[in-house]
Amino acid sequence: MRQERETRARGVRHHRRPRVQLDIEQIVDTALAIADHDGPDAMTMRKIASHLGVGVMSLYWYVPTKRDLEGLVLERLMRESSPPHESTGNWRENLELIARSARRGILRRPWIVDLFSRSELVPELSMGHGILTHLENSMRMVEDLPLDFTAKMTIINLVDDFSMGFTFGEVMERRRLEAMGITEEELRTSLGPRMRELLDEGDYPLVQHFIEHDHELPSKDVQFENALQILLDGVEVQIERVRQSSGTA
Repeated sequence: MRQERETRARGVRHHRRPRVQLDIEQIVDTALAIADHDGPDAMTMRKIASHLGVGVMSLYWYVPTKRDLEGLVLERLMRESSPPHESTGNWRENLELIARSARRGILRRPWIVDLFSRSELVPELSMGHGILTHLENSMRMVEDLPLDFTAKMTIINLVDDFSMGFTFGEVMERRRLEAMGITEEELRTSLGPRMRELLDEGDYPLVQHFIEHDHELPSKDVQFENALQILLDGVEVQIERVRQSSGTA
């Protein structure tokens, strides 16, 4: 992918090589540092060039468009959040690694949510070293399961969807509270009178029970781990079904 982008850039602007020699990884490193500090919208060619001490036109020799830059950043983030290359030898630990790696990557750089929400970047996720590394390592984690290919891919997608969905929701919830300038407890208190009025109608007894015990819920980290174990329990049931039907121990 990097070579393809550089080749495409040379094909468009082959008339002059920039005086300062850069490389794609250096540009992406700078883009990530800017996004970490100021958010992904600040990740402009002009700002990256300024940080690198080069003219903005020099960057276009390596990265033709802003979309190409964001695609390269996504590739890096996908690679960073991939599970390890080697299997642990235990399928449950392997799937835990997939889930925790994805969550850790998102929480490390929560602004990735903004990039994933841009529909024009979806094609960038279907090609490149980032997604291929993620997929290769994930497939290695389920390679030894006594399941067919479809079942293995279903499990990988299930773990990915759970991890990203849970953590994306957590990031968005944090943002809402930050935008409102209040804590979760303050939000709960502010909604109290209106919520009490609705609950007093008696139509939502289970919701009322939930609200009364909401404060007892553990941290998001614990909720994530608890939910992950429930998901993996389901995978274990499926594995046992296959083993029993095949007569294997």
